[in-house]
Amino acid sequence: MPGCCDPIEMRVYKSISQTNQSAWQKLRKSNQILTDAAYLKAVEQSEVIDCEYRYFEFYDDKKLICSMAGYVFDQDLLDDIPKGIANVLFPIRKAFPPFLKVKTLIIGTPISIGQTLLIASSISADKITNLLTKLIDYGKNQHIELILMRDFRGEKDNLEQAIDQVGFECLSNYPLAVMPVPWHSFDAYLSAMKSRYRYDARRRFKQKDNHTIQTQILNDESALDDLKSYQLLYEKVLQQSNDYPHEFIKSDYHQAMWNNLGNRSYWLQYFHEEQMVAFIHFIQAGKRVIAQYIGLDYQVSESAQLYFNALYDLIRFAIEHNIEMIEAGVTTYQAKSSVGFSIIPQRMYLWHKRILIRKLAQWVAPGLSSKEKDKCHTIFKDKTLQSIPYEV
Repeated sequence: MPGCCDPIEMRVYKSISQTNQSAWQKLRKSNQILTDAAYLKAVEQSEVIDCEYRYFEFYDDKKLICSMAGYVFDQDLLDDIPKGIANVLFPIRKAFPPFLKVKTLIIGTPISIGQTLLIASSISADKITNLLTKLIDYGKNQHIELILMRDFRGEKDNLEQAIDQVGFECLSNYPLAVMPVPWHSFDAYLSAMKSRYRYDARRRFKQKDNHTIQTQILNDESALDDLKSYQLLYEKVLQQSNDYPHEFIKSDYHQAMWNNLGNRSYWLQYFHEEQMVAFIHFIQAGKRVIAQYIGLDYQVSESAQLYFNALYDLIRFAIEHNIEMIEAGVTTYQAKSSVGFSIIPQRMYLWHKRILIRKLAQWVAPGLSSKEKDKCHTIFKDKTLQSIPYEV
């Protein structure tokens, strides 16, 4: 129980259904889908990784002042760092098998980029420090060796200053691809491009048309009619992705998204000769669209340019539905920047009691933030439409 000198009370739950959801709702903004109870229930049911979910609530005088959603799992850090660095460290693993295998708590979700932390605007710095200390103490008591707080961007605020002070290491994270959507029509979007990129777009449209690709977008239960194709197409993407660790998406994921989010969940599908050859799953959260996962049959998609056409169709959807921002994840920056996405730096904070792990993280993290740094494009005539830290 909290005492007179320790006013912050921490409560921990294993399911979002056990939490004080009405109090969470008062802390969150309407477009913060990652802290929406329905979304977090979908994550729990998605079965994407073997983990246990944790939900933290911090109370001051019986009033919720901070909440966090996260998950605990047994992590092999060699799987989560660039392969070149992992190969250097592998001889140590061979001699000492437990090396870099840790029980980890991540404040975030295993299937989306973004923060799952909500905090009252009026909270003092001392109380932020107090609640973060309680989070670390919880980790120690549960034999959690590593705590990671992910996906901070923009200017540092009081929360991040407090995170620094309680012993977390600030590290670079994978950048995020985002696109503001200021255009009133898809033609206006194309007209805003430099001629080279507009030519590329029209060439890709033609390649898709030449393969007689049929496209449909669904946000009803019929989107679940072919769950097997989603899994097979995602497996093909997984096989092609060597540098970045991925979750394994099965039919449970798609079923959970529909069951909990309903028509906020969309599937953009592509068919060739009546066979699904590509899809994108995305979520609409107010004026924001979040692209979740893509699946591709590479034999068809490369010649029909389906990856690029899927991005164009996502942009078209956003324009037609008055969306203000698209978020498109942390991979394939070259392709995404070539259709107009901005590449936004992100930070994360790591706590570990051993200095070796903290130093290793400092060594690895710059490789995350600079991934594909020499391959990004600025495609618009007005450069203010796109933020690219590393241009071609």
